Amino acid sequence: MAAVFGVLAAGGCYVPIGIHQPQARRNKIHSTAGIRLVLSNHQQINQSELTDQGLEPVSLLDVAATSCYAPLSEPVALACQQPAYIIFTSGSTGEPKGVEMCHRATANTIEHLNLKYGVNESSCALALSALDFDLSVYDLFGLLGIGGRLVLLQEEQRRDAQQWLKLIRRHGVTLWNSVPVLLDMLLVVAEQDTQQLPFEQVMLSGDWIGLDLPVRLSAKSSARFIAMGGATEAAIWSNHYEVTGPMPADWSSIPYGKPLANQRYRVVDVQGRDCPDWVAGELWIGGHGLATGYRGDAQLTQERFVEVAGERWYRTGDRGRYWPDGNLEFLGRLDHQVKVRGHRIELGEIEAALSTVAGVSRAVVVTVGESLSLAAALIPEHNAQLDIEQIRLRLQALLPDYMVPNTFSIEQSLPLSANGKVDRKLLSQELSYKLTADFEIPKGQLEEQIASLWCETLNCQKISRNADFFMLGGDSLVATQIVQLLQKRRISPGTVPLSMIFTSPTIATMAKQIQSQWQKLGLDSSDTTESLFEEGTI
Repeated sequence: MAAVFGVLAAGGCYVPIGIHQPQARRNKIHSTAGIRLVLSNHQQINQSELTDQGLEPVSLLDVAATSCYAPLSEPVALACQQPAYIIFTSGSTGEPKGVEMCHRATANTIEHLNLKYGVNESSCALALSALDFDLSVYDLFGLLGIGGRLVLLQEEQRRDAQQWLKLIRRHGVTLWNSVPVLLDMLLVVAEQDTQQLPFEQVMLSGDWIGLDLPVRLSAKSSARFIAMGGATEAAIWSNHYEVTGPMPADWSSIPYGKPLANQRYRVVDVQGRDCPDWVAGELWIGGHGLATGYRGDAQLTQERFVEVAGERWYRTGDRGRYWPDGNLEFLGRLDHQVKVRGHRIELGEIEAALSTVAGVSRAVVVTVGESLSLAAALIPEHNAQLDIEQIRLRLQALLPDYMVPNTFSIEQSLPLSANGKVDRKLLSQELSYKLTADFEIPKGQLEEQIASLWCETLNCQKISRNADFFMLGGDSLVATQIVQLLQKRRISPGTVPLSMIFTSPTIATMAKQIQSQWQKLGLDSSDTTESLFEEGTI
C-alpha cells in the first residue's frame, strides 16, 4: 500500500500484479501496460525474469532499500484525466485486459459513497481484497483517503473467517467491503458468538447477493446493508441499493438499485434501442466513472466503449432490466464470463490456455456444482495420451490459481445443441454426474459422520470417501460451515483449523486427522462425552 501511494505521489500510474500470478501472465501484463519500473523485493522478482522474455528494459526498485531516498516535499500535481491505475482482468481471447482508470473517474465513485453512507475519519475496515482486485481501490482511497484506518491480513489469514472475527473485535472494524461469500463466511463464524458485530456499513458487490444475508446480518449488527454493482471498467461500482426493511417475497436476489452520482445506466436491445420496463437487455454504463479504455488495445476499446448521440457508454455484457420504480435488476451474463468465489473469469481465457497443451485438440470449460467450481472437458488429438497432472501444472504456469479447473475430464466427443454448438449446460450436467460416479462408501462411524455433514453442506445425497471437497464444488464458505459443525456436533474434540480442509480434502483423510486429535486425548472418536466440553462452548 505504501508503494501504491508512493507511485501516485510521484505522478505515476500503479499496476498491481499479484505475487501468485504465473510468470507467463506477468510477462503479458508487463508488455501490455508498458511497465518501466518494478517495485518489489529481490526474493520475489529479478531482472533476468523480465529481460529473458524479450520485454522492454525495466528498473527494479527493492522496497526494502527505499530509506536511502529523500522524500518528495509534496505530491506531483496531475490533471484529473491522467491515469491512476491499470487493473488487469480475464480476457476471452486468452490475453488479460488492462483497464486504465483516471483519477477523476475513481474519485467520483469514492466521494459519493463516503458522503452518502457516512464513511469518515473514524471509520475502520478489514482489507480483504488483493491490490489486483478493484475493491481494494476503495479500501485504499475511500478509507485512508478520508483519514480512516485499515486492518491488514497476514497471508495465512486470507481464508480464515475465525481470524477475521478476532481482528474485527480487536481493532473495532466499522466497515465491511467484500464479495458476498466472504460476509457469508464471517456470519457462519459469528453466529456462534454472543457479541454483536461493530459494523456501521456493510458493502457487498461482485456477485449475486442472497436474500438471507441482510436477515442474518441484522441478527448480529445494526449496520447499513449496501448492495452495489458495476464493472472494473466503470470505477469499481456504478449502482447501489440499500436494504432497509423486509424484502418482497417475489425477489430472487437483491436488486442492482439505481446509479451512483454522475453515473448512468441504459438497458439496450440488440439494435441499440432502450428497452421498456421489465424487458431484459444488455446493461450499458455511462457518466463520469468510465475507464479511459483497455491499455494497449484500441480495437477492444472501440468495441466495448461506444458513443451514442455524443455520450460515451461501456457495454458491460451483463443482462438486466429496469423496474417501473427506476431500480435495476441484474440477470446474469450474455457471454461465457462467470463469477467463481468473487473472481470475474472469462472461460475463453482458460480454454485458450488449454489449447496450448500438446495433445489437446479441443477444450471446453464450464462451471459445476451448487457452489460453482471450474471443470474442463478435453478432447485429445488422435492417439494422444493426456496426463492430467501435467496439464494442471501447465495451467498453473499460465493462469492464476483461481482460474485452474478443479476437475479435468477426457472426452471423445462433446454434447451439441440443435444448431451444432457445444451444449454447455448439458456438458456441465454430465461432468457434475461424473464427479460422483466413482463412488466408495465411507468406512467406520467417524467417516460416516463426516460424510453426513458434507452431504448436508454440499447439498449432495451421497459422497465417496475419496472424493475431493473442491471438485465437489466446495469453497471457503462451505469449508467454514464444516469446521464449525464438526465442533458443534462433537465430531471433533475441539476447534478444527480451516486449513485442515485444504490439507485433507477428502472424507477419508479428514477422518484420519480428526481421529489423531482424539488419540492425543487418549480417546477414540466414538467416546464423545459431555465431560470433554465446557458448559456454554457449544
